[in-house]
Amino acid sequence: MIVIFKTVQKLFLYLILVLVGFYAGMLFNHKICPVETQLTPIEYARYWKIVDGTFMPTRMAIMGPAMMIIFAITILLFVKNWKSLTFLFLILAFAAFALDINFTFREQLPINAFINELDLQTITEQ
Repeated sequence: MIVIFKTVQKLFLYLILVLVGFYAGMLFNHKICPVETQLTPIEYARYWKIVDGTFMPTRMAIMGPAMMIIFAITILLFVKNWKSLTFLFLILAFAAFALDINFTFREQLPINAFINELDLQTITEQ
């Protein structure tokens, strides 16, 4: 039974590692390839309408809840080892993810809604 438990722990640890890697990879991509900084405000609004209208809702609808559930399960699997570095790093990673989700809901989603409401045909860059 202990062997099965250790296997399940490793499986969830690897799973959360892959998901965090995907999540961080999306953020890292914007840092190494900051296309948005080369756009005019109107081009950026047009670009963001496309991203927010297609990619982001799908990503957040799947990635956010999946990461929360897998984080919760993984943390619960390691709670007996609460003094271990693994548990500490799980908690820190979860806290960073929760802060990012909080920022997204509090700051980013209102900006997205504003950009999506813009009528790009009648707006000027001034």
